Order: sequence, then structure tokens, then C-alpha cells
Amino acid sequence: MDTSFLSNDEISRLSFLPENRVLPKQSASDWSGYLNSMGMGQALEVQLRASSLIRALTSKTIHLDFDGWSRDGVRPWISARQQALTELQEYLGIGIYSVESNAQIRNYAKLKNINISSLSVGWLVEHRHDDPVIGLLLKKRNQDNLLKRYRDELAGLQNHNGIVKLSGTWNPYSSYSGRFTAHEMAMTALPKAMKNYFVAPFRRSSPNVYVSLDANQIELRLLAGASNCKLLIEQFEDGVDLHRYFASKLFETNQSNVSPAMRKLAKTLIYAMLYGAGANRLDKITVKSGLQIRANPISVLQSLYPEVTALLQRFRQGKVLYYGLKPTKFQPRIGVSWLSSATKQNLPVQSATALLMKQILVELVNKVNVVNVIHDEFICLCNERLIDETQQCVLKAFGVAANKLDLALPLANILSTQQLGGNYYDNY
Repeated sequence: MDTSFLSNDEISRLSFLPENRVLPKQSASDWSGYLNSMGMGQALEVQLRASSLIRALTSKTIHLDFDGWSRDGVRPWISARQQALTELQEYLGIGIYSVESNAQIRNYAKLKNINISSLSVGWLVEHRHDDPVIGLLLKKRNQDNLLKRYRDELAGLQNHNGIVKLSGTWNPYSSYSGRFTAHEMAMTALPKAMKNYFVAPFRRSSPNVYVSLDANQIELRLLAGASNCKLLIEQFEDGVDLHRYFASKLFETNQSNVSPAMRKLAKTLIYAMLYGAGANRLDKITVKSGLQIRANPISVLQSLYPEVTALLQRFRQGKVLYYGLKPTKFQPRIGVSWLSSATKQNLPVQSATALLMKQILVELVNKVNVVNVIHDEFICLCNERLIDETQQCVLKAFGVAANKLDLALPLANILSTQQLGGNYYDNY
């Protein structure tokens, strides 16, 4: 198996070697034999097939109606920024020109015995509860950064139609979990509201559209299949809103009484537990929400889905590293650094998701035009008349990919499909 086109970073992460380490000089067959012997043969095979496809996403673009986005899309950020400025003026008794300057805000705050040691976002986040002025300055800085990144820096990229072509440089193995991401224009971190202003090219009287095909609760589905958790599998088949259901247990109320805020907290707690959060972290999340739960989240998860919690415990206590939900022969460490219990628990799930998404990309070659991948969401460009066909093709790819990777994946109600933005005439 030829590994010559895999980067050193890819091979290092597949081998759980430290980053930036000079690799031993070995042939492609030696690396292949080593990784196969350590239980990473499947991951290597998938990476070999998917790596070039992921890199090819660098040449794909999503067209953004910048006129509409910069006029209407960023309006909530502008409003939030203005509100922060107004409140800062009232607290500090300063004018509009002074409040535009972060340094001036710090100077006036000092006169009121409010110490702002640093203007960095990190410091402001850490101290945001010390004084309302610090919290408001953080809010202003956050809005400033959003407007700079997603409005001001894009403004110069418009073409004569007012279109900005969004693209990124893709890394096919950006973390030890195997996740692939884009950097520069971070396609995996585009604001959700921006999707409303995507405009697919409309060519030769044949309207195209951008379509989002989002896998619902992929990590929970993979855990349900791997642990054979009967209740969870049944809930997926019945289309149960798992987060609303979990919230009803946390708050000891009927599902009809669960508010959006209660559901959001339940969702946050579920994924925090899946990724290894302990009781203290869960308490902090709950306190921050401002809500009062009546049941212990860990106890609720254990009582509802004991098969899942038992599997997570196996990962957490394992003497070997699990990858793609399966044991390898690696000790749970990167180089000489041992992994935390939380990382030992969440790496198997995250790596299984990454493997699955890569294999799906392989299955979709020459069938669907994938222009972006955001964790467990595919954004595709297709003809307006072929949305249903595209959905079915992607759904089939999920099943085929899971089968090839020997992952038990409940497929019922897995895809949410949504057309993004509109389209326009491409006259050139």
C-alpha cells in the first residue's frame, strides 16, 4: 500500500507520535505494516482513499451574496455592538468617540477603580464576571472580531456581481481523532446566519442550489449501535427528540413543558458527558445556564442508557487506545504523554465519526458534488430538480460506508436536508 502521498503529519497522527517530530526513515510498506500490526490498518486505508478528496475541497467554493450579507446578515452583530457601546457610555460617563477605543475604555475604567490588566480576549473571558464593564468590553471585542473577519476582510474579495467565493485550505488529518478541517477562510466555522446568503450559480437556464445534508446526532447513533443500546436505537427509529426527552428527565416534567432553554441545556450536558466531563464541569454548565435541574445528569444517563455508559466506561478505563470504537494495540498516549481519562473516552467516538465521514466522501465520488464538510454535515451543489435524488444518494453512502467500516449505525431519520440561500445568474 503506497503511503507516499500522505504527509508526515498524517503518518504521525495515525501512529500517535508527537507533532513536529522527525519521523524515522521507513519505506511506505514498513509504515503500512506497522500500522496494520497496531490495529490502525483500516484508518490508514480510509485515509489513503480520502486524503486527495479532502485536499481537493480547497478548489471548491461557496458563493456568498456579499451585498445582502453585509447589509442585512451582520445587522444583529452591529446592534449587539451598539448596545454594548451605549451601556459602556452610561457606566463610564464617556462620549461615543472615547467608547470606540478599547484603550480609552480601559483608561476611564481605571479612574473608577476597575482594573483591566489586559485587552486580550482571553483575559476578558477569564475576568468577565469581575465587573460589568469588563463583560461589556468583551462583548464589544467579540462583535468587533466578527465584523472584521466576516465583513471587512471579505469586502475586498467581491467580484463585479457582489459575490464573494468562499474557500479554504483543507487539512486531511487535523487532529489525532482524524478529523479534517479547513483553515485560512475557516469553512468549518462560518456563522450559521451566513448560510442564508449563499447563492448557487444559475447556469444555462438550469438552476442550481446549495443543499445541507446534516447527520442528526451522529455520535449518539454510533454509540447506540456499538453498545446495542435498545432504548436509544428504538428512539432513533421512532424519531424521538432525544434532547427534549432527556430534558424532561432532568427537570422531572412532561416533554410538552420543556422550553427551548431546557432542551439546549440537556443537549449541552449530554455531549459534555459523552466527551468525558465530570460532575464539577456539569455543575458549572448548569449554573451558567441559570436553570435548576432536579435530577443528576450522570445518574439520568446511566439509568436511561446503561449500555452506552458501560461502553464509555470501557473506553475510559481501557489499557489500550480505542480508535473508531475499536481497540488498537497502542497504549493510550501520544509519544510519552498519557491521555487523560476524558480523552480516552471521547477519542473513540470522534475518530469513528471522522472515519465515517471520510468513507462517505469516498462513496460519493462522481455521484454528488460536495463543496464543504462541517463535522457531520455535507454541503452539496446540485440541480434544483435533484435535491431528493441527492439526499437519497448521500443516505445510501452513509449505509455503505458504515457497513464497510463495520460500524452499526441506526439510519432511520438520520438526515436533515435544507436548501441554503438562493441562486443567481452566472454571466461569465
